[in-house]
Amino acid sequence: METMRPMEYERRSSRLMPLLVPLLLAPIFSAAAFIAFKDLSTAPRVVAGTSIHQDHMPAASPDDSTPKPTRILLGVPINNGKSDKLFVFDPTTQSIKEQSVPDGWRVTMLEADPTRIQIPTQLGDPTELITASGTKIVLQTGGSSPYQSAQVIGGFDPQNTAVVANQIGSGQTLLSVDPKSGQVQEVAPVPQNSTPLSVSHGTAWFSTYQSCGGIESAPIGPSSLIGIGLNGVSSTVATDPQHVIIGAVAGPSGAVAYTLDTGQTTAISGNLRWTGTGKPLMWQDDKTLILSVGNVLEKVSLTDGSLTTLSILPQAPTVASTNN
Repeated sequence: METMRPMEYERRSSRLMPLLVPLLLAPIFSAAAFIAFKDLSTAPRVVAGTSIHQDHMPAASPDDSTPKPTRILLGVPINNGKSDKLFVFDPTTQSIKEQSVPDGWRVTMLEADPTRIQIPTQLGDPTELITASGTKIVLQTGGSSPYQSAQVIGGFDPQNTAVVANQIGSGQTLLSVDPKSGQVQEVAPVPQNSTPLSVSHGTAWFSTYQSCGGIESAPIGPSSLIGIGLNGVSSTVATDPQHVIIGAVAGPSGAVAYTLDTGQTTAISGNLRWTGTGKPLMWQDDKTLILSVGNVLEKVSLTDGSLTTLSILPQAPTVASTNN
């Protein structure tokens, strides 16, 4: 066996050290790298300004973007009855149940705005609006003469009630009334030869028609559906050259459904359009319309035009609203 001299050993050792150092330090760097990786894997990741902890990230759900279903309240009028009937439809379970109501309950109580008009008992007396709390508001703006022949058509929003009233020398005017403060404001003149239909999502809807001249003669087409916002801006949504628009139900994002005197219903939402028969009751969302065909409750999808039967009621509903 060859014996190395001290100087030769030192020379060989110096040549081997660069090769041995990485081998000796590798375990240390590996352990450090493992610790660093572990710390980074449990640290929050920032995505678009949101801190997400991987240990608690929820699993993606395909239903997250789907509008949550609501209960649909349906009012059924009962002629000469002590009260009307109330049904609750649950779109999730596809079930419908009748709810007990007190004597004297009417479908109009489902409407968003419970205010009403008190007709003057004597000629020349002002018309008053009675709020849900019983407060009386005289329909008068500034120093003008009081309005007459008023009609409540619904609520622009929770703070403003839409009222159509007539003022001598000025014709019919759309008013906004604040039931809490009692403030009455003029919104816009009402279109000539028009009928107020409804108000929802901040817009009052009117149907125009052509008069045949006689007081008792039925209106004829052409007819237009006109919406007037709380800011007084009006827009014509639809026009039928021959028939008269007799009903309209507005939904979110500008969706609206209207019915002609022939019974035909047209629903519009953006560039989507559906035409069929039935009485529009409400929009479940901006692409889903709930309507009734007689006593049959149905759902129309404007996305694909499909019609789904939801339930068969004892009688035809006339008023619908949602309750989350």
